[in-house]
Amino acid sequence: MKHITIIFIVLLSSFFGINSNGQVRGESYFATKWVFDFNIPLGIATQSPTTNFIAYYPNSLNTKFSQIKLTNGFTKGYDAQIGYFFGERHVLGIGGGVWYQIQNSNATLDTFHTEFQATDKNRETFRQLVSTAAPITEVLQISNINIPVMLKYKQRIKKKLGISVDAGVIINMQLQYGFNSNASFNYEAIYNYINTGKNEHKAVYDNSPTPSSNDWLITIRQYENHNKNINIQKTFDSLSAIGYNVALKMKPKGESDVVSFNTGSIGYFFRPAVNLYLSGRTYLSLGGYFSYQTIQNATPKNYQIIDKTGSFYSSISNTIYTNVNTTYGVSIGLRYFIGESTIYDEFVDPDRNRSLGGRAQ
Repeated sequence: MKHITIIFIVLLSSFFGINSNGQVRGESYFATKWVFDFNIPLGIATQSPTTNFIAYYPNSLNTKFSQIKLTNGFTKGYDAQIGYFFGERHVLGIGGGVWYQIQNSNATLDTFHTEFQATDKNRETFRQLVSTAAPITEVLQISNINIPVMLKYKQRIKKKLGISVDAGVIINMQLQYGFNSNASFNYEAIYNYINTGKNEHKAVYDNSPTPSSNDWLITIRQYENHNKNINIQKTFDSLSAIGYNVALKMKPKGESDVVSFNTGSIGYFFRPAVNLYLSGRTYLSLGGYFSYQTIQNATPKNYQIIDKTGSFYSSISNTIYTNVNTTYGVSIGLRYFIGESTIYDEFVDPDRNRSLGGRAQ
């Protein structure tokens, strides 16, 4: 972040330079004090998340999972700003407005496995094993609303051609991750029965990483190694029907939902553009843009991606507590000048200024 800040200051110094006499270099070509800008930024979004994937399960054992990854994606949106320019020539100014973005990305988790103490439908204690049946992919649509606070610069190049630069900070007001997950899980079980006397047995939790040789293993590996001719899917279905919490490739509830992140994160925005006269006080703006923002978030306490069969799925994006969000691309828009020109300037309204004989407005 410190290096980004230094680069940003250098860019500002370059584009908002003032000469030794305290005057802005070049001539003004936007001679009104007020402007309205509407732009459509289109580009690429890169994500660099830091996650806190800690699975909170009671008396958990043998927990392992892969790193969560976010892919780069496409970003689109719009921003609208009002700008006000200072001084006689109105070259430097400030502006603000709203910037709305939609970003597309994929979050992936290749593997997840944990074993923990649970109680089945028959109220017996056992060890529940939960694993991903296949790599999890969440298709994300990220909604991001920022307030831009900009320094604005404009400079004449030719009669109907100029350049402009917006540079400043963006303040996040809303960030939501809408997700659609393909998650499915295998639910296996290990039972450890002890003799309580009088020919009675009680199920207790076996907290050893390696199950006892006396345990009853309802696991895929157990059936593959010792019951190769059995239909594992039908066996699991039959056991589930009589109260055992086992299933294969089971889809959870809540595969689609929205995760809201904390707001208030500060970022940087930079946009140089070329402005072309269209008609009246309307101009076409063509340029590029770059934004950099570190999102902070509070991960939920006691996070569980999934619990027992039939429970709700919790998005893996819940585990992201910081995410460096960088976007860059092209910007297409319109600039409209508000108010009267304070000096003769054919760029502001060439037809009108010619009719006035070039007099100051």
